[in-house]
Amino acid sequence: MLLAGFGLYVVQTGRSYGFMDGTSPGAGYFPVLIGAGITLLALVNLINAIRRTDVLEHIGSEEIVRVLACSAAICLFTWLSAHIGMLVSGFLLMIFVAAAFGARTGRQLSRSALLALLMSGVLYVIFVRILSVPLP
Repeated sequence: MLLAGFGLYVVQTGRSYGFMDGTSPGAGYFPVLIGAGITLLALVNLINAIRRTDVLEHIGSEEIVRVLACSAAICLFTWLSAHIGMLVSGFLLMIFVAAAFGARTGRQLSRSALLALLMSGVLYVIFVRILSVPLP
């Protein structure tokens, strides 16, 4: 449900950027589509989880804590993006998710940090250099 709420927030925020700019997609076009997809898939996932209640019996509290922590980290990422920039907050989010789901040793964390740095660079090149979309 939290992920569906996040998806709706992304849709609403994307709509404020403008969905269409004349005959071409506006700055909010892809955020609206991605947010709608997140919302739809989260709701489908929720319905499937409710229908198969026996699955809930096999989920340990550690997994629930991980998912809730990552959901909170995504919300924090959204807030931090406006304050410290999307690339830095995205980098921090990727490190947190890697640590939450398995990166425990120094070597694993350093690999995760390197991959997060690489992905931040790729996102910068794609959005800022190629698409000329300013990032917060």
